[in-house]
Amino acid sequence: MRHLIGIFSSEISKRTFVSGGTLSSDSTYYYRTFTGTDNLIITGPSISVEYLVIAGGGSGGWGGGGGGAGGVRSSSATLTAGLYPATVGAGGAYYVTETNPSSFNSFESAGGGVGSTNSFGAGANNGGSGGGASGTGGASIAAGFGNTPATSPSQGNNGGPGSVGHGGGGGAGASGGAASGNYGGSGGNGTSSYSSWASATSTGVSGYYAGGGGGGSVEVAYQATGGLGGGGSGGYIYNQNTQPYNNLNLGATNSGSGGGGGGNGVVGSGYNQAYPGNGGSGIVIVRYLKSAIGG
Repeated sequence: MRHLIGIFSSEISKRTFVSGGTLSSDSTYYYRTFTGTDNLIITGPSISVEYLVIAGGGSGGWGGGGGGAGGVRSSSATLTAGLYPATVGAGGAYYVTETNPSSFNSFESAGGGVGSTNSFGAGANNGGSGGGASGTGGASIAAGFGNTPATSPSQGNNGGPGSVGHGGGGGAGASGGAASGNYGGSGGNGTSSYSSWASATSTGVSGYYAGGGGGGSVEVAYQATGGLGGGGSGGYIYNQNTQPYNNLNLGATNSGSGGGGGGNGVVGSGYNQAYPGNGGSGIVIVRYLKSAIGG
């Protein structure tokens, strides 16, 4: 009996154990999903992992551009026994120019850029993807640059230019759309490069992550669309007596998507403008082969 226990203990010591986050799987991999800051814990022999790190999206500007998506980056490493912090960035709130990066194993993605704010003449911010530019009263205000700081491959795209309406925020898969007259530009689409990760973990939006927010419009009841992956719709002017308040301009949670820009302008008595939307929080996902732990 003592001999059998010794054999069993020896076999256990040769196995790798992984914990932390929310566990899911597909036919080939186990996935550990982090929607808040926590640790991945490795016990036993080393294991090879891949990880997807998506930062928090930027907010839309007040009467301005759509928020840029958080940076999207992936890498791989062989991890020995120990604790590995996963830090998940929150989405940006309007008036707040800083958005929050996400990281894993000292590998970081940059937060999305805030959309420009026409009301205060504040330019769009750079970030993982850049915020959209203002229109009315701020034609010279430039859109934010994506892939800031620079990485290869690129972690995001630029925001869109303004006209009278405001430009859309950049997404992980495409730049933000340009405004056209009074109409805000659409948010840049996110990326579907990690659709298998999204499917296995039930995260992202229809297989996409990190869409840019739509730009605000100087037009009644027109909403610029957010980018695929959860970008918030752009704000608009509405009649508060006959039209519902626009509450669709938030970036999707745990998608890294940008919030929609707020509408602005005055049409007449009884009209108001929709507020900008906050960016969506980021996410960190670590995956490893089932065969690596005897699965």
